Amino acid sequence: MNLEKVSVVVPCYNQAKYLDEALQSIVKQTHENWECIIVNDGSPDNTEQIAQQYVEKDNRFKYFYKENGGLSSARNFGIKKSNSNFILTLDSDDKYDSSFIEKALVIFDQHSEIGVVSSWILRFMDKKEIAVIKPNGKVLEDFLYSNAANGTSLFRKKCWEEVGGYDENMKTG
Repeated sequence: MNLEKVSVVVPCYNQAKYLDEALQSIVKQTHENWECIIVNDGSPDNTEQIAQQYVEKDNRFKYFYKENGGLSSARNFGIKKSNSNFILTLDSDDKYDSSFIEKALVIFDQHSEIGVVSSWILRFMDKKEIAVIKPNGKVLEDFLYSNAANGTSLFRKKCWEEVGGYDENMKTG
């Protein structure tokens, strides 16, 4: 069993209405060695108030505010603040199954050549409706022609470093 710490980076811009559920999906993880970095990307809603509730209850949560720079900028900002070898990106309108981190770390343990573990995702559009999104990425060729994986994935921090982080010219993904 891999007990390594995982840094969860949650960028948030105008998604406060979903943030509580996203953060609850991290609290409920069966793998408990994590830190959660919430990045308020200049959001005008009540992101800060929701984030501060978590920071006050659990010291694994950290909150940062930055001027709006887009999703890639917010992810890079959070990853630079992280303190682990594994990064889990979680968009503030998504959530993870409680066993995702544990299961993904097993894959990394068994396959040192793997750099990223992705999954299907649950996206909540409002408090009642949940959409299951099933990307089709199976082989490298799938990624050459379409976005065949979720942006919310667990990856080795060294892979992020090797590619120079997220391209901040891409403002929405």
